[in-house]
Amino acid sequence: MLQLEEESIRAMCQDIIAVKPDVIVTEKGISGKLKTVRIFLRYYWILDVATHYLAAAGISAVRRAKKSDNNRISRAVGATIVNDTADLKEEDVGTGCGLFEIRKIGDE
Repeated sequence: MLQLEEESIRAMCQDIIAVKPDVIVTEKGISGKLKTVRIFLRYYWILDVATHYLAAAGISAVRRAKKSDNNRISRAVGATIVNDTADLKEEDVGTGCGLFEIRKIGDE
């Protein structure tokens, strides 16, 4: 069962990687399965798998953004919000962001 789950996550990540974004922003988790997972350790295993595939492709992921923030970001960069990774197209990727950087604030 875990192998099937990993293959499903890998396929979703491949859909994302294929359109070559630098950053993805999600309202929930990186995988749609995250919201249905009830077992704590399993949740982090799925998250780690998705994060691993995206990071290996050089894609940063911001998860659990508020819907309103996600809408603002999409408008600002010219991106289209897509609910299913199978529906992703290159024109959905926003190109209006001049700079994306990660900064450490505080001790965390």
